[in-house]
Amino acid sequence: MGATPLLIFDLIGTIGHFRKFYTNSSSLSYAFPTRTTVTGILAGILGLEKDSYYETFSLESCSIAISIRSPIRKLIQSVNYIQTEKTTENFIGFKGGTQIPIEWIVPIPESDLLRYRVYVTHSEKLEEISRAVEQPYYPPYLGLTECPGYIDLVGWLEPDDWQLISQGKPQDFVTLIPTDKINGALELSEDTQVLKEKIPLDFFANRRIKAVKDIIYECHGKSIKLSVNGECFNASYFDNLTQSVVSEWGTFLD
Repeated sequence: MGATPLLIFDLIGTIGHFRKFYTNSSSLSYAFPTRTTVTGILAGILGLEKDSYYETFSLESCSIAISIRSPIRKLIQSVNYIQTEKTTENFIGFKGGTQIPIEWIVPIPESDLLRYRVYVTHSEKLEEISRAVEQPYYPPYLGLTECPGYIDLVGWLEPDDWQLISQGKPQDFVTLIPTDKINGALELSEDTQVLKEKIPLDFFANRRIKAVKDIIYECHGKSIKLSVNGECFNASYFDNLTQSVVSEWGTFLD
C-alpha cells in the first residue's frame, strides 16, 4: 500500500511553454510540464520564495507522476522580447527588442484546453499542498507568465486507496515513464505515437541540475502498455472528467 496519501489534480490552460533545459537562443519546449516545472508550480501556489523550495520538493521528500490528458501539437512563433535590465528606457522598449523563436504547446483541436494530470505524495506537506490547490497563493502558469492556467482538484486518495507495486506484469500506463524502468518491449497499436525526451528531475540549492532522466510518453494522451522494473502505482478513483471510476497505472519520476 502507499505509505502516504496521494493527491491528484489537473493543470489546465489554453497554451503552454515548458522550456527544455539544454536550449539557449531558440526556446524549444517539452510537450508536458517536467517534474521541476511541477515543483515550481507547487512552490508558487504555496507562496514559497523563488529558489527556496528545492529541498522541500527533493526526490527524497516528494514523489511526482505526470500524465498528458489531451491531444497536443507544437508550433513555433517569434516573440518580441524587450530588454528589462539596466535602465528605465530599456524596460519600456525605447531601445528596441529582439525577436526570439518560441515553441508553444497547444491543444488539438484549438478550441479545447491543455490538460495535464499530476500525482503527488509528500513526506510532510501534502495537506498544505491540497489546500493550496483549491486556494493558491500565486496563480499557476503553464511554464511562462504568458501562459496562465488553473488547477482542478481531482482527488485525495488515502493510503488504503492506492498501491505501490513491484511486479513485471504488462499494464496500460498513463504517465511519463522513465526508460530505466522499462522491462521488455512496448506493446503499441498503429495509432500510438511514443516519443523519448531527457528531462530534469531535481535541483541543488543553487539551481544547478541535480538529476536528469530519459523518459517516454504518448503525445496524444493515450496509455502505453508495458511492464516495468521496480515500483509502479495503481490508483482507483472517480474521475469528474469522464464521470466514471478509473483504475490507472503509473510510475513516479525518480
